[in-house]
Amino acid sequence: MRRVTRGPLLGAALLLLGCGQPEEPGFVAKTVPACTSITRFGSGLRCDNDAGLGGCGVGTAGLCASGWLCFDRPELAFCACETDADCQGRAAYINTARAAKKVAPMAARCAAGRCQGAP
Repeated sequence: MRRVTRGPLLGAALLLLGCGQPEEPGFVAKTVPACTSITRFGSGLRCDNDAGLGGCGVGTAGLCASGWLCFDRPELAFCACETDADCQGRAAYINTARAAKKVAPMAARCAAGRCQGAP
């Protein structure tokens, strides 16, 4: 019985199908900023997904994370990291808002190159 390896065949099929190509001309993928380079994650205001982002004060560029905490831009909510220590600033921002809401703090945690844990 002959053994067939699918790795090269699958790769060729995906290439032919155009996988990995931008869906539309002019598409530019946003790079995720390093958490350590971010000086401000958001306004600290509470928001409501149903009411929109008006309470965040950043228009449509912001993100209402977990339906209650404003981030200035979506890519700030799960910024890039290499170690748990890189996520300290993000965790501090979230924990300040969690304390005001009387919710237990969360730990700073980096996994797969992104800070983990929803607000």
